[in-house]
Amino acid sequence: MIDTPYTLDHYVGQTEFPEYSILTKNLLPCCFKCNQQKNETWRSNNVKTFLNFYDDRFLQYPFLIADMQFIRNIAILSFTLIQPAEINNLQFALINRHFSALGLLEKYNKKSNNRLSSEIKTIQYMMGDGWIDADIRAQLLARYNGFSIQYGPNYWECHIYKALADHLTEIRLL
Repeated sequence: MIDTPYTLDHYVGQTEFPEYSILTKNLLPCCFKCNQQKNETWRSNNVKTFLNFYDDRFLQYPFLIADMQFIRNIAILSFTLIQPAEINNLQFALINRHFSALGLLEKYNKKSNNRLSSEIKTIQYMMGDGWIDADIRAQLLARYNGFSIQYGPNYWECHIYKALADHLTEIRLL
């Protein structure tokens, strides 16, 4: 979900399984770039490479986080994967294979920093207008929760707002 899902990915490839080419559960909304990267690959050496958002039942547990650092008064987000207790080692290995094959952490890092700059400017305007940190934090966490409810706890954009909410003290010093 880094970009608008303009295509449908055939989770299992049409060449290998033509009988599944119009099966609804085999058609996953996907952005064009990720669909091209995945191509017809869905497994390697009989091990799944990609998550299936219809069948993988552990995706409701948060495994994506964003950490914010400040280098020379510039905020930088970096996304990482963590293994929650609810996700076993095989499931987490699948998550890692999926993210690695699509280069998602790098894509999230790159795309988020543009968003981060504009959101920090908005926060600075709020601070300049006299907003207190508790109210700004509440606004940011409301966005985090809204995105998380709508797209799930591992949606990259929601973590931008969580990181901002956690670093208001540093943002105030910029």
